[in-house]
Amino acid sequence: MVTYYHGHTIRITHEVIEVWWPDYQRFAIADLNEVYVCQGDADPAAIRSMGAAAIAVVVFVGSWSVMHSIPAVVIGALLTLIAVGYGSVAFRLYPTPLELHATYRGDDVRLWYTRDALMFGQVKRALVRAMEAMEN
Repeated sequence: MVTYYHGHTIRITHEVIEVWWPDYQRFAIADLNEVYVCQGDADPAAIRSMGAAAIAVVVFVGSWSVMHSIPAVVIGALLTLIAVGYGSVAFRLYPTPLELHATYRGDDVRLWYTRDALMFGQVKRALVRAMEAMEN
């Protein structure tokens, strides 16, 4: 049996893809059609942090006309910068997941997903090699 990729959550051989996380699934390579890549939904924590940053910017800009002291402006600017910085860090810590989808025996299925771009590239390439070997 030729193994093209073996990781903690997925194994790709010349015959099957086995996924162990979040649930065990097994897909026959011969029954896969129309394999494609897409991005999943952004992490809710990252979305909330960017929403908080947007609110901080709106409040700071909206209250600009009533701020009459330099310390109030500095504190408002610092709070806004902290919120924006936290929001951008949250998107780096929780990137959107990359997903492999396919048509499997007539149904559209998500084969596998991860937030690790390097691992995703390795798995995608292994799947391409397995499908090419199946055609030959």
